[in-house]
Amino acid sequence: MPKKGKKKKGEQEKGSVEKEGKEEAYKCPDHTTKELALRKELAELNSELRTLKKQVDDLKTENEWLQEEAERTETESQDYQTYVSRKAQKRQNLIVSLNDQNQLELKEMQTKKREAYDAIRKKQAKVDRDSNEE
Repeated sequence: MPKKGKKKKGEQEKGSVEKEGKEEAYKCPDHTTKELALRKELAELNSELRTLKKQVDDLKTENEWLQEEAERTETESQDYQTYVSRKAQKRQNLIVSLNDQNQLELKEMQTKKREAYDAIRKKQAKVDRDSNEE
């Protein structure tokens, strides 16, 4: 006869394990059906998990590409803005240069005009003197 006493943790009698197994079999006769259903659900969940992980990877890749594209667009935009600004500044400088040149030419024309009037007056005065002398 076996000794009765304290049993170690996790230790069971042989007979009690067999009894529990039989009781479970009686309680749940479709144990294999439940197990199959759970295995099927596990497989579906694993499949869904793989699909979702792939989607996450695809979205991460797309996000990286979009980030790079946004940076390229930002750089291109800044480059274009710089180009337009420089072009506008060149045009402004050209306008100022043309204005300065026109002012200079106008002053030269006014000087030539005065000189021409002076020459005409001198000639007129000479003609008047010559006609008075005759």
